[in-house]
Amino acid sequence: FVEIEQMGVEALGAVDAYTTGEVLRLALESLRAVGPAYVLDVSHMGFATGLMEAAGLDAERQERLFALIRRKNAHELAEAIASEGVAPAYAGSIASLAELCGPFPETLQRARALAISAPMREALNELEALYALLTAVGLSGALQLDFSMVNDLSYYNGVVFQGYVQGAPRVVLSGGRYDPLMRRFGKAGDGVGFALYLDELAPVL
Repeated sequence: FVEIEQMGVEALGAVDAYTTGEVLRLALESLRAVGPAYVLDVSHMGFATGLMEAAGLDAERQERLFALIRRKNAHELAEAIASEGVAPAYAGSIASLAELCGPFPETLQRARALAISAPMREALNELEALYALLTAVGLSGALQLDFSMVNDLSYYNGVVFQGYVQGAPRVVLSGGRYDPLMRRFGKAGDGVGFALYLDELAPVL
């Protein structure tokens, strides 16, 4: 057993776009409190799952491909896409998820070229709205998009994000939208939040 030292925030109940924006703002301000050099990578589960569902892949097959996308393993991902029998019309788009990352506006534009379904377009619209909100408060400079960040399908269902600070070799902040968790406890509300890993920050602080 290993004890993990962390602190964070959870917003549970009626979660709207403004609430999600406030959580991301707090994540950015938390990273800024650690040091001046920080990055928050953002993605949306709806974009990747929307693509996978359009390709006719069930949850089990999606997770196998997601594991390779997370590791940015282009070679094994290409082999897995072929072995899963993904139609050629979708194979290239799924493979591109591993490298679909970078500055927010440019990467969002590249992602729009791949959006072939309503869930994918809705995910991108939500990300664009969050970017506008954080731009309005002067916090969008540290934001990047990374669509290779595809987290646990059974837990996360919307925006997901990870934070990094200079001097720490691993992720120091992780969070996202997790409505399925509330459903497991028989609650009708939604959830969004993050954890800041104090043990990873110890060398920096």
